[in-house]
Amino acid sequence: MSLLLPRTPARNHDLSPPSQRARLSPLCLLALLLLPACRSFSPVAADNEVKGLLAARRDRVPEVVGPLDLDAQEAARAAVQRQTYFRLDLESAIALALLTSRDHQRAREDVHLAALTLSLERRQFQTLFGAGGDVTLLAEEGSTRIDGNASADASRALRDGGSLALGLALDVLRNLTGNPLRVAQTILEAGLVIPFMRGSGKLVTQEPLRQAEHDTIYALREFARFQQTLWVEVASRYLRALAARDTWQNEEFAYRSLQVLVETQTLQAQAGKIAEFQLDQARQEELRADDRRLRARRRYQDALDDFKLELGIPMSAELDLDLAPLERLQSEKEAPAPYDLETGLARARGERLDLLSARDQERDARRQILVARDALRAQFD
Repeated sequence: MSLLLPRTPARNHDLSPPSQRARLSPLCLLALLLLPACRSFSPVAADNEVKGLLAARRDRVPEVVGPLDLDAQEAARAAVQRQTYFRLDLESAIALALLTSRDHQRAREDVHLAALTLSLERRQFQTLFGAGGDVTLLAEEGSTRIDGNASADASRALRDGGSLALGLALDVLRNLTGNPLRVAQTILEAGLVIPFMRGSGKLVTQEPLRQAEHDTIYALREFARFQQTLWVEVASRYLRALAARDTWQNEEFAYRSLQVLVETQTLQAQAGKIAEFQLDQARQEELRADDRRLRARRRYQDALDDFKLELGIPMSAELDLDLAPLERLQSEKEAPAPYDLETGLARARGERLDLLSARDQERDARRQILVARDALRAQFD
């Protein structure tokens, strides 16, 4: 449907207040279409919308720990990265990993990308605004004129299928010199499209939005699952570093003991109390102990470097690890399993986040078969 509102040429001295008000009315309508577009197109608004979407869905995945705000976490991470000394126990190491781990940051960003996709799909069913225009100055022999046009449109997808669109175009021509001609025309267009076969119904029309909603939940579950895996990995590397340190210290003690033994046997050999070959054997044992000591120290340094990589802190930072967790493990007796095999399998089937997502994705696949079947229908709008 199109409505053409022409303006007849008029000279400047013929203009009257009513005609001026009539000339302003298309511009006012154009401004009304542009204002929502100016308000809605904002990165800050999009970021706030993503935060709201995630906050509203965290109750469905209570296993997620910590904030999801990318900017706040990045600022806190940058502050921690400037530190050069870390004294950690097991709990503080896990908390530090949640803040500084690069893999954890990437997992958090994946959650935001899923929420951004959901935000985009939600906007498909909101009123979308667009605008454009240009102005041209033409100088010819004896006259100079301005030729300009502007347009604005608003569209909205219907939840049952189809779309509604409204457009406004304004063309203006004015002579600056010579014949003081002014010409303007306004075109108002409206269109309504309703599908009767292919693409009709909420199942097909809202499928992208529905899938984006599910993908956001899957991303939250995957993030929570990653956090659980990260805790186990940080604890394992923490204990491996402590075990490597304990081994190195034992080798250091053995080497120092052999040094004392070699010094004692050297005096005894000089006094003729032991044979020379016995002293040579003691020296060989000292050399082997020194080699084991150096290897153990290198393994300990490698374990510390691996732990720093897992935490995401600078490799030059100094780490001071609390020995209490290793001492508790060495003093405690072997703990029994908290439940038997059948109970564990039952809990895993009901609570594992990746298994819950796999079940939901199977339902998604069945639903998408129906959506694909709809694409085989004839199109009649």
